[in-house]
Amino acid sequence: GLEKQKGDYRLDDPVVALKGGESGKAAIKPGDPLGSKLVRLILLPSDDDDVMPPKGKEPITDAEVLTIIRWIQKGAPFPAAATSASTH
Repeated sequence: GLEKQKGDYRLDDPVVALKGGESGKAAIKPGDPLGSKLVRLILLPSDDDDVMPPKGKEPITDAEVLTIIRWIQKGAPFPAAATSASTH
């Protein structure tokens, strides 16, 4: 979110979510979960330095991972409110 982020990456802003953070690499490739850096990061072992969420934070569940993968498969649509907020 706006207040706290790691590597200048945010999922609440569609423009930033699709572009990626400091690396500038595409974090989300709509329709391509395995080509999406976000998916690769959430699938890393929990002891990896790059795993998302970072160490010390509660890991996401298998169901949440599946939801993210399905969302990306569907084209990674953002709610209308998030899309309109990023254009202002």
